[in-house]
Amino acid sequence: MRRTLLISLTVLLMAIGAPTLKADVVTLDVSATLTPAVGGGSCSISGCTLGGNIVIDNSLPGPNPFAIKSVDVTISGESPLVGPFTGSFSLGIVSGLTSIGLVDSSFDSLFLDFPTPTPFSLFGYDGGPLDAGTLSSPGPGFSSVTLWTLSTGTLTPVPAPEPSSIALMLAGIGCLLVMRKRIAQGLPIAS
Repeated sequence: MRRTLLISLTVLLMAIGAPTLKADVVTLDVSATLTPAVGGGSCSISGCTLGGNIVIDNSLPGPNPFAIKSVDVTISGESPLVGPFTGSFSLGIVSGLTSIGLVDSSFDSLFLDFPTPTPFSLFGYDGGPLDAGTLSSPGPGFSSVTLWTLSTGTLTPVPAPEPSSIALMLAGIGCLLVMRKRIAQGLPIAS
């Protein structure tokens, strides 16, 4: 009876606690289509598409809740050519939305604006649409115009196993097995 109760409580706690876990590193998959802005760039017949990944460290203490670890985002079908965007230069809030600024080697910029449960925080963020404010602007070699604006787009967190959670779960199961063995042998258990 004790063993069944103990196992049931462990499974219940794991089921309740699992959704509240927070990954230290989050990978966001970027997928979007862009349209040329007035006086800006142009797209090929197949259109302009945006794709790639942004890896974010979500475990920072203090006022800045996350930092971008790596970026690999490209625009395809565009003229003039920009990207790939491999660096970041800004994290902030724009009109209540979380905003990530990306840059390529020619200092062309790409701003990804998206709603999160708490602005400028990825806590509780499970993906969603990019805001229409998402845009690409040229670097210093161009006049200050917007080249492309967002038609449609999403950010999707890429599921990744959390080794620390798996290790904790295995340690808990190991402790249950040790307790079971001690009970079976009639040895005292810690209280």
